[in-house]
Amino acid sequence: MMRRRFPAARFPELNLRPVLPPAFPDPPTTLYGTRPVQLTLPEGERCRVICSATIDVGHFFLQQPQHPTFNALQRLDY
Repeated sequence: MMRRRFPAARFPELNLRPVLPPAFPDPPTTLYGTRPVQLTLPEGERCRVICSATIDVGHFFLQQPQHPTFNALQRLDY
């Protein structure tokens, strides 16, 4: 359809090849494995936690902004 609107004889410099971004690489399974990554709480210390989402009484998500690994969590995003 685009080539009919912009014929090659009239527009020889026009390139209509698709431009696709490179695919995201799969996370290495040797690094993360197939199980979920869990973070343990330090023993004998109080930790500040924030409940970021509540699904039901026994299913909720916590964030630990003062945990030493909190800043490294962006590496797990894919």
